[in-house]
Amino acid sequence: GIEYLVNQYVRKGGFTVIYAEKGVGKSIFAYQIAMNIAEGTPCKAFPGDTSHTSQRVIYFDAEMDDGDYAERGYSAKVANLECYTRDEFDYYTSEQMLEDIERVISESPGDCTVVLDCISSYKFGASVSRPVDMKKFNRGIDIIRKRAQESNYAVSFIVVTHASKSDKDVQKGCQEFSQNATCILSLLEIEGHGDFRTIKVVRCRGK
Repeated sequence: GIEYLVNQYVRKGGFTVIYAEKGVGKSIFAYQIAMNIAEGTPCKAFPGDTSHTSQRVIYFDAEMDDGDYAERGYSAKVANLECYTRDEFDYYTSEQMLEDIERVISESPGDCTVVLDCISSYKFGASVSRPVDMKKFNRGIDIIRKRAQESNYAVSFIVVTHASKSDKDVQKGCQEFSQNATCILSLLEIEGHGDFRTIKVVRCRGK
């Protein structure tokens, strides 16, 4: 009865965490996944991924502005994909951001995926290594998911964050946060091959 949006890693109604060091390509990876979910097409980063029902994706980007999007070719409209760059919002607290997310979702209720890229780049600077930050953030995400479930639709979250190569930042910095995640993916640059990345499945519930 479990439905997946990308391979067996991004679960419908689930909570996926993607992390890596700065400059590795987290945003490009997250945006690729967002496009595939919005279009219902297989994600080429995961061999064997299959098509699925397309759904609305709401992408909050705390790092890039409208100019950055144009340079990367993200300016082209993708059906079902709504992007909000840092030019369009300015959150001083995680509560402000979560309230805004729920407002955007409620404007058109239904199955959707929310991508938060990158939570450590917002002004409130949520850090996976600070348990107090992540517990509050974790509770806010849970509330949104549960309210959606009560209204008979599913809200999936993909949270992108900075972290070192050590998995300890994500897994031990706040156990409540990491244990709530249905999947944790780490993006790593392959040493000596700067153009290539490897995706490490750090944790995947039920796998």
